[in-house]
Amino acid sequence: MPIAGRILNQYSLLEYPDNTYTYVRTDSTNCVVNNAHEGGAYYDGSGHVCLRGSGATGWDDATTYKFLVGHVFGHRMADVNGGPLNSGFDNDDAPGPCRCIDFTAYGGNTHCMGSRDPIEAAESEGFADFFSTAVFNNRSESETKIFSYPQETYFCFLSGGKGYLNIDWDPPHVFPASLDESGSNCNTFMTYVCDPGEADLGVELDWLRLTWELWTTGNEFSMDQISDIWEDTSGGNWDDLLATVESQWEASDPDKVNVFNNKSIQSGVNHYSD
Repeated sequence: MPIAGRILNQYSLLEYPDNTYTYVRTDSTNCVVNNAHEGGAYYDGSGHVCLRGSGATGWDDATTYKFLVGHVFGHRMADVNGGPLNSGFDNDDAPGPCRCIDFTAYGGNTHCMGSRDPIEAAESEGFADFFSTAVFNNRSESETKIFSYPQETYFCFLSGGKGYLNIDWDPPHVFPASLDESGSNCNTFMTYVCDPGEADLGVELDWLRLTWELWTTGNEFSMDQISDIWEDTSGGNWDDLLATVESQWEASDPDKVNVFNNKSIQSGVNHYSD
């Protein structure tokens, strides 16, 4: 069964009702309208989870996607409980599929599940995807855990050791949140599709899979432990995150360090500039 209650009844994750600055706003003047968020569901960065009506950008029924609403609460949780926060998208120099240049739905092509963005943006969006996945999937049962994405998207598959792309023009598109041991769904999307280059870059899908794997497999990380990795790290460089994990658990639980490192490699997030 879904575990929404098990997460959301732990109000400390959202600091509500103790922190009365957490609100859900619907078509409210408290939700600032800007070019990026003329409608739909988004977190405004100041305690407001905003569920707006349609605007000019095609967000007509974005708020009907439960995974999108859960995603927005993930941003709020990261803000108040520790977690990666978005510093802005910039994928103009990425290969075409990693800029989502053909997409129009739900925010257009500013970013998408496979866009190659600054690593802080990829971490933030992937973490929010992870939180939503945790709300609507069971942590321990064996069925495939999914995140449903309400936008057109590229998805990757492997054949003959090479990565190939298909495009889904009819959202929502369902992504497996966990890593595929066979690798058939391109666990490392940025590596297979987007040139990692020499900069601190990332892809949202890769970070969703890392955080989900940390929470569900092997020596499991708790939600608070995952949040603490970012809370105790200055900047979003993956190498810095690894250093934080080492400082937190090398002495007391070295297996956690191994899990973080191995899952980072398997999900393809272990890219950083010197």
